Amino acid sequence: ARQEVMYIKGSEGQSVDLSCTPEQTGGAPVSLYLTHRCVRPEREVLFMAKDQSPGTVRVNRLYKDRLKVTGGLNSDLLNVTIAHLQRTDTGLYICEFVYTADPSDRTVSGSLEFFLFVEGTESVCQCSSYPPLIYAISAAAGLLLLVLIWLCAAECVSSLIHLNLTTIPQPSMLMSKSKGRGSPHCHSRNYFRLFPDT
Repeated sequence: ARQEVMYIKGSEGQSVDLSCTPEQTGGAPVSLYLTHRCVRPEREVLFMAKDQSPGTVRVNRLYKDRLKVTGGLNSDLLNVTIAHLQRTDTGLYICEFVYTADPSDRTVSGSLEFFLFVEGTESVCQCSSYPPLIYAISAAAGLLLLVLIWLCAAECVSSLIHLNLTTIPQPSMLMSKSKGRGSPHCHSRNYFRLFPDT
């Protein structure tokens, strides 16, 4: 089943808490994975085994000295605090619990997934680290330019057609001019009929 996603917003330098709770009850998990997704490559933030011996706790070097774990795998709630937030911490965080089972261990997601958005304190956008975003913005700008060119061309063609229609003589105008030129001839014929040659 798809997990519920909790949205968390923080600023650079702040701290946030991620509460990892097993979705199922009945038996304690033997280990925990906290992974950071929506980044490339996907990375493991924390691994912790049940005995918590030095060799069974791993923290990603990007989070070194920034993670604090409260509670344990035997408790109902395990809390992970990420301190000194950085913008690169933005992404989806998923807790996964491993249970011993036969013939192989089972991995069960936590009851919640967390989407963390970290706001930068600087006004400058570090867009260079997001090539897909740059490509999308460039494509949108190019499409907008093509639409503007097409609209401009259509407007110019419409203006030319309107101009040509206004300069071409209309049939009614031609007929009125013809009538005007024919009128003197008609009068002259009537004049000669009234005064025939003697």
